Amino acid sequence: MAAIRSMTVAERLQQWEVLNTASSEMEAAAYERRFPGLSPRHRFLVRMRERYGVDLATEVWPDLADVVV
Repeated sequence: MAAIRSMTVAERLQQWEVLNTASSEMEAAAYERRFPGLSPRHRFLVRMRERYGVDLATEVWPDLADVVV
């Protein structure tokens, strides 16, 4: 905790951005391995469905209804 406390706000935000980007890239790679036959768009939609639930994801991305996995 002392290491984090000693960082400036800008340094903490930069670290947050790096970790957030890495997490997103790892998640995308996992879905690519899990669903190799889907297009990138369909993989994205599956991720959003699992992240936000069917109702909300379909409301935001109506073409999600066309994705069958």
